[in-house]
Amino acid sequence: MNFGSILMMVFIAIAFIGWPIVGKYSGASGAWIGTIMLIATTLVTGTLSLKEMARSSFPPTKAVAMLIAAGMMNGLAVYLYARKSSSPTVSTATFIVTVTVLMIVFAPILDWLFNGSIPSTRKVFGFACAAFSVYLLSR
Repeated sequence: MNFGSILMMVFIAIAFIGWPIVGKYSGASGAWIGTIMLIATTLVTGTLSLKEMARSSFPPTKAVAMLIAAGMMNGLAVYLYARKSSSPTVSTATFIVTVTVLMIVFAPILDWLFNGSIPSTRKVFGFACAAFSVYLLSR
């Protein structure tokens, strides 16, 4: 992995963990935070993707259906994420770290189920450690 990729990952991580923190700081409700964030995300993603979309063919119907289902799942997750992370009774940092670690636990399972990528024994041990950290964070 090159330095440019690492810098991009740092930006992505800061942006993903930053928006709920900025959202809570804004004082808006979770529903407004999630909705405005998704509209802004759609505008940026759509604008940046137009050139690439123009060069490629329209995806098959099955792919579109799967992506719509995934988008609906993502929309529900963002709504719940925004509501919970903006709650005054929830530590936003702990919530974000816990969700992030749970992503680490579930990503290889879903990758295995959908794409057939079998994690190594070392990786399974790492995922188990991540799952244990969720237990520790929730106490």
